[in-house]
Amino acid sequence: PIVICSWTPITDMRVIAMIIEYRPVGTFDATRVRDDSPLDGRYVIDQPATGTEYEYRAQLRTEPPRPVFWTAWVRLTVAD
Repeated sequence: PIVICSWTPITDMRVIAMIIEYRPVGTFDATRVRDDSPLDGRYVIDQPATGTEYEYRAQLRTEPPRPVFWTAWVRLTVAD
């Protein structure tokens, strides 16, 4: 199984990465991944546990750095 995280392709060349966090619902420890090609609007997370409900959120990284907020958590159950 895979999870495809997607967003509207970014046109601001100051955005250098997309940080994605995910965790099983009801837990606090999240796995963090970094997509260094955020302009294409997608990132694939490979091999999440099937039958598990996860929460995902994302945050941009910019250069020069500027304050950026996390998105709200979004829930998704990974199917077989």
